[in-house]
Amino acid sequence: MNERPLLVDYHTQSIEHGFANPRRVRETVQAAVNGGLSTICLTDHYPLPPRFGDPTEEHDCAMPLADYPQYQKEVDAAMAEFGGRIKILRGAEVDWLPEHYEWTKDQINAWPFDYVIGSVHFLGQIRNSDGTEGNFLLDYKEEEFLRGLDQFGSIKSLVHAYFFEVGRMVRSGLFDGVGHLDLIKKYNNGSLFTQDKPWYRDTVIETLRVIAMSGMSLELNAAGLDKKCQEAYPAQWVLEYARMLGIPLTTGSDGHTPEGIGRNLDKAVELAKAAGYTQLVEYRRRQQKAVAI
Repeated sequence: MNERPLLVDYHTQSIEHGFANPRRVRETVQAAVNGGLSTICLTDHYPLPPRFGDPTEEHDCAMPLADYPQYQKEVDAAMAEFGGRIKILRGAEVDWLPEHYEWTKDQINAWPFDYVIGSVHFLGQIRNSDGTEGNFLLDYKEEEFLRGLDQFGSIKSLVHAYFFEVGRMVRSGLFDGVGHLDLIKKYNNGSLFTQDKPWYRDTVIETLRVIAMSGMSLELNAAGLDKKCQEAYPAQWVLEYARMLGIPLTTGSDGHTPEGIGRNLDKAVELAKAAGYTQLVEYRRRQQKAVAI
């Protein structure tokens, strides 16, 4: 009989976007226990910097900074309650905002994190329909993405701008893992670009080489399997190249509700094995440790 694959979820959210939705730390960990996960890292979106314009309709990209200490108390309570049944780690998904580098550095250092994901969600500013300018959140809504694409001028320009910022994020030295590396494909079912084009592959490979030199891990984020792109972040060919470069790997569901915790992690493990990975990395106080899969 085949052994059950190692299921570790290093990308989780305890609050679904929308302020009408409650934060559910306890329920998130309970779902991980019920799902048979060995490890869960609680990586809720870190609050955005003061005066940074949240472009979403409900301004709910992340919890307010004033709420964060209470959130960490809820993490402490979950660790005390469930720590004997599952390994619970303290993490965060932090936005790469280069103009707020010092603020971000200070915020990360203020908490005893085990693991910090660096993600590129924001990509400069674009004009709103009312003529004002606002921060461009590339994975918010498809219509928002297409409006940004129109203002960037071409998908090639937008892709290059995105991976340029991923490279800057990696070089910053602030983070432990790269979140959803090819998130730029979220709304692409082949109609916007194909990944076999040399300009796209060369851009991704150059970014992978930067990651390899940094020592950071790459996450295999299973959420993309349920998006329009219908494949994990990153794509299988990217994962194979990452393995060839010796880039360490984590797995995550990117679940935003208890029901989504651990979703598709079994598929993620199979994708990792198919790419040639025999190990994942786990973190403790931001130090890597390899574990067999």
